[in-house]
Amino acid sequence: MIKLFEQFNNEQEIREICEKYNIKNYTINPDGSIDVNGDVYISGYRLSKLPLMFDNVSGDFSCGNNILTTLEGSPKWVGGDFDCHRNNFTSLNGCPIIIDGNLYIEYNQISLIDISIKVKGNIVFTGCNFDYRIESLSQDKLRILFEHGVDYNIFDKDGSINNSRLKRMFSDFNI
Repeated sequence: MIKLFEQFNNEQEIREICEKYNIKNYTINPDGSIDVNGDVYISGYRLSKLPLMFDNVSGDFSCGNNILTTLEGSPKWVGGDFDCHRNNFTSLNGCPIIIDGNLYIEYNQISLIDISIKVKGNIVFTGCNFDYRIESLSQDKLRILFEHGVDYNIFDKDGSINNSRLKRMFSDFNI
């Protein structure tokens, strides 16, 4: 049987990594991922990938100012803010599915929304490569776009927006 990425870390390795990055109040899940009751701050370590597989983080999760090329390993749910600004990723694949706070993705080479993300707070994306029309959207429209844009196939592969699909999506949500 092939081991999944997250199964390569044994419990002792996970504990050592948590200690190294000052991650407290965590539970190791059977699949090797961790739940954290509180915040995770792993910003500014020049990480090219996340050191652990996270499942749920009840507080803020900050992995900004690294050199991440992917968000794989990010929590599925974040109870606070998710901050991944100033990295090197081009896709939101791996981003949490639910973010109860704000989403900070500034200064990454993202040009399209390729997964569905439910963000309850604000979405901050200065310095990304999104189509200019996204910059003028209200936070309400941005939240709908991030959560449902994939379902409506809003983005073409080159990052351009299909205007008629965008209008239909907003119309369907009475916005």
